[in-house]
Amino acid sequence: MTIAQATELVNKAVTRMNEAYGRPVFDEWAIVDLTTIQGQIFEYSGPRHAEFLKDFLENLVPLRQEMLKDDLEPGDFSFVRDARGADFDAFIVLGENLYLLCNHTVKDMEDITRDPQWKLAQASFVSLSERFRMTPVQI
Repeated sequence: MTIAQATELVNKAVTRMNEAYGRPVFDEWAIVDLTTIQGQIFEYSGPRHAEFLKDFLENLVPLRQEMLKDDLEPGDFSFVRDARGADFDAFIVLGENLYLLCNHTVKDMEDITRDPQWKLAQASFVSLSERFRMTPVQI
């Protein structure tokens, strides 16, 4: 799968998640390559373009430990419940060193999952992860 195809899938999944949840689950997402220390951002959608780039490494800290696990494969994902504000809440492995980072810039996962509608939205997130398990992104 290409970055363009991945972007299209993510846009559709985010729309389905938001419809199921009744409002945005994640108001920000990015497709990134973490081969280098500073990372490369291929796609970004969200309210804070300039701040996203400036604060990228700092916002990655809550997820970093999960992302460094050796056994991660395309389609694997993780959430952190204690990420605050601009810190990233979740990721999906898209391919080798490629990730989808998801965030809600105001709520944390504790707030999001407290709502019963989360279970409906979560199905679209898991379905998206399975698409990348079947067809990883290649650059």
